[in-house]
Amino acid sequence: MSKSKPLSYEAALEKLEAIIQRVEDGEIGLEEALASAEQGMELIHHCRDILDRAKGRIEELMADLPTSSAREAAAQSADEPEDELDVDEDEPHDEEAPF
Repeated sequence: MSKSKPLSYEAALEKLEAIIQRVEDGEIGLEEALASAEQGMELIHHCRDILDRAKGRIEELMADLPTSSAREAAAQSADEPEDELDVDEDEPHDEEAPF
């Protein structure tokens, strides 16, 4: 990989897929396959580093959110349909509809 400008995740993944395709298609000999394997390992390491940094950033962002119980309550209220009847669980109610 070039030292001048780091590859984006997508570019590194694209190069890795091209290497794999060339090897699978038998387009390269043993020596080039070994060199390609080394380059592929570097690309895999590079992609993992990018993903690890992204995961760390997401964890930082999640830590800035309200407490987990507040997030759960907000998520639960967002999942509930608005037209659902509000039923008091303490009140007895018949299971059958009075039709």
